[in-house]
Amino acid sequence: MVATYPCTKYSPIGDIHGVRTGDDLFLHFFRHVAIRRPELYVVENVPGMKKFPVVMEAMTKLPDYYVHVACPVKSSIWLPQKRDRLIIIGSRRNFAWREPESEKPVTLTEILEPEPAPHIPEYVGSASPARIATGQLSAIRNAGTSHPPVLRIMQRT
Repeated sequence: MVATYPCTKYSPIGDIHGVRTGDDLFLHFFRHVAIRRPELYVVENVPGMKKFPVVMEAMTKLPDYYVHVACPVKSSIWLPQKRDRLIIIGSRRNFAWREPESEKPVTLTEILEPEPAPHIPEYVGSASPARIATGQLSAIRNAGTSHPPVLRIMQRT
Protein backbone atom coordinates (compact mmCIF):
# COMPACT_ATOMS: atom_id res chain seq x y z
CA MET A 1 0.00 0.00 0.00
CA VAL A 2 1.47 3.35 -1.04
CA ALA A 3 0.48 6.84 0.07
CA THR A 4 1.48 10.35 -0.68
CA TYR A 5 -0.78 13.16 0.38
CA PRO A 6 -0.60 16.90 -0.29
CA CYS A 7 2.60 18.28 1.15
CA THR A 8 1.52 21.91 1.41
CA LYS A 9 0.73 21.66 5.11
CA TYR A 10 4.11 20.07 5.85
CA SER A 11 6.30 22.31 3.66
CA PRO A 12 8.08 25.39 5.02
CA ILE A 13 5.99 27.53 2.64
CA GLY A 14 2.90 26.25 4.47
CA ASP A 15 4.08 28.23 7.50
CA ILE A 16 4.15 31.53 5.62
CA HIS A 17 1.34 32.89 7.81
CA GLY A 18 2.30 30.98 10.94
CA VAL A 19 -0.62 28.59 10.64
CA ARG A 20 1.09 25.39 9.55
CA THR A 21 -0.96 22.68 11.22
CA GLY A 22 -0.27 19.55 9.23
CA ASP A 23 -3.10 17.66 7.69
CA ASP A 24 -5.49 14.93 8.67
CA LEU A 25 -5.25 13.00 5.39
CA PHE A 26 -2.57 10.85 6.98
CA LEU A 27 -5.30 9.51 9.29
CA HIS A 28 -7.21 8.08 6.33
CA PHE A 29 -4.13 6.21 5.15
CA PHE A 30 -3.33 5.14 8.71
CA ARG A 31 -6.86 3.74 9.04
CA HIS A 32 -6.49 1.73 5.81
CA VAL A 33 -3.18 0.27 6.97
CA ALA A 34 -4.62 -0.59 10.39
CA ILE A 35 -7.68 -2.32 8.87
CA ARG A 36 -6.12 -4.06 5.87
CA ARG A 37 -2.77 -4.92 7.47
CA PRO A 38 -0.78 -5.01 4.19
CA GLU A 39 2.57 -6.79 4.01
CA LEU A 40 4.20 -3.48 3.14
CA TYR A 41 3.31 0.19 3.20
CA VAL A 42 5.20 3.19 1.84
CA VAL A 43 4.63 6.85 2.61
CA GLU A 44 6.32 9.60 0.56
CA ASN A 45 6.24 13.27 1.42
CA VAL A 46 8.40 16.30 2.23
CA PRO A 47 11.00 16.25 5.03
CA GLY A 48 8.92 18.85 6.91
CA MET A 49 6.49 16.08 7.85
CA LYS A 50 9.04 14.96 10.47
CA LYS A 51 8.16 18.09 12.47
CA PHE A 52 4.70 16.70 13.20
CA PRO A 53 5.08 14.15 16.02
CA VAL A 54 1.51 12.85 15.78
CA VAL A 55 1.88 12.10 12.07
CA MET A 56 5.29 10.49 12.49
CA GLU A 57 4.15 8.40 15.44
CA ALA A 58 1.09 7.17 13.54
CA MET A 59 3.20 6.19 10.54
CA THR A 60 6.09 4.60 12.43
CA LYS A 61 4.62 2.96 15.54
CA LEU A 62 2.13 0.53 14.05
CA PRO A 63 2.25 -2.77 15.94
CA ASP A 64 3.77 -5.75 14.10
CA TYR A 65 5.59 -3.55 11.55
CA TYR A 66 9.30 -2.97 11.10
CA VAL A 67 9.72 0.62 9.97
CA HIS A 68 12.50 2.56 8.29
CA VAL A 69 12.41 6.33 7.85
CA ALA A 70 14.68 7.71 5.14
CA CYS A 71 15.14 11.47 5.17
CA PRO A 72 16.32 13.32 3.28
CA VAL A 73 16.31 11.24 0.14
CA LYS A 74 17.63 13.20 -2.82
CA SER A 75 15.01 13.02 -5.59
CA SER A 76 17.64 14.04 -8.14
CA ILE A 77 18.70 10.38 -8.35
CA TRP A 78 15.49 9.48 -10.19
CA LEU A 79 14.00 12.84 -11.33
CA PRO A 80 15.53 16.00 -12.77
CA GLN A 81 14.62 18.14 -9.77
CA LYS A 82 16.22 19.25 -6.52
CA ARG A 83 13.71 18.33 -3.85
CA ASP A 84 14.46 16.21 -0.84
CA ARG A 85 11.86 13.63 0.11
CA LEU A 86 10.83 11.74 3.23
CA ILE A 87 10.14 8.06 2.67
CA ILE A 88 8.67 5.78 5.33
CA ILE A 89 8.65 2.05 4.67
CA GLY A 90 6.81 -0.32 6.97
CA SER A 91 6.97 -4.09 6.53
CA ARG A 92 5.54 -6.99 8.48
CA ARG A 93 8.89 -8.74 7.95
CA ASN A 94 12.23 -7.42 9.09
CA PHE A 95 14.15 -5.93 6.17
CA ALA A 96 17.41 -4.26 5.35
CA TRP A 97 17.10 -0.86 3.71
CA ARG A 98 19.76 1.04 1.91
CA GLU A 99 19.10 4.39 0.40
CA PRO A 100 19.34 4.72 -3.36
CA GLU A 101 22.72 5.87 -4.58
CA SER A 102 23.75 7.66 -7.72
CA GLU A 103 26.97 9.07 -9.03
CA LYS A 104 25.26 11.98 -10.74
CA PRO A 105 21.80 13.54 -10.87
CA VAL A 106 19.39 12.55 -13.63
CA THR A 107 19.02 15.18 -16.33
CA LEU A 108 15.87 16.07 -18.21
CA THR A 109 17.55 15.04 -21.46
CA GLU A 110 18.08 11.52 -20.10
CA ILE A 111 14.40 10.89 -19.40
CA LEU A 112 12.74 12.59 -22.37
CA GLU A 113 12.04 10.63 -25.52
CA PRO A 114 13.87 12.10 -28.52
CA GLU A 115 10.75 12.16 -30.69
CA PRO A 116 7.67 11.16 -28.69
CA ALA A 117 4.90 9.68 -30.78
CA PRO A 118 1.50 10.42 -29.24
CA HIS A 119 -1.06 7.67 -29.58
CA ILE A 120 -4.78 8.40 -29.61
CA PRO A 121 -6.78 5.19 -29.11
CA GLU A 122 -9.46 4.26 -31.66
CA TYR A 123 -12.25 4.50 -29.09
CA VAL A 124 -11.54 8.21 -28.65
CA GLY A 125 -12.50 8.76 -32.28
CA SER A 126 -13.78 12.04 -33.58
CA ALA A 127 -15.42 13.02 -30.30
CA SER A 128 -12.18 13.60 -28.42
CA PRO A 129 -12.20 16.64 -26.11
CA ALA A 130 -9.20 18.09 -27.95
CA ARG A 131 -10.98 17.89 -31.31
CA ILE A 132 -14.21 19.27 -29.88
CA ALA A 133 -12.34 22.18 -28.25
CA THR A 134 -10.44 22.87 -31.48
CA GLY A 135 -13.68 22.79 -33.45
CA GLN A 136 -15.37 25.15 -30.99
CA LEU A 137 -12.48 27.59 -31.15
CA SER A 138 -12.54 27.52 -34.97
CA ALA A 139 -16.27 28.14 -34.97
CA ILE A 140 -15.85 31.00 -32.52
CA ARG A 141 -13.06 32.58 -34.53
CA ASN A 142 -15.20 32.39 -37.66
CA ALA A 143 -18.31 33.77 -35.95
CA GLY A 144 -17.14 37.34 -36.39
CA THR A 145 -18.66 38.71 -33.18
CA SER A 146 -17.07 41.48 -31.13
CA HIS A 147 -16.71 39.38 -27.96
CA PRO A 148 -13.27 37.99 -27.08
CA PRO A 149 -13.01 34.18 -27.62
CA VAL A 150 -13.04 33.36 -23.89
CA LEU A 151 -16.30 35.22 -23.37
CA ARG A 152 -17.86 33.51 -26.38
CA ILE A 153 -16.93 30.06 -25.02
CA MET A 154 -18.47 30.95 -21.67
CA GLN A 155 -21.64 32.18 -23.36
CA ARG A 156 -22.06 28.92 -25.27
CA THR A 157 -22.00 26.69 -22.20
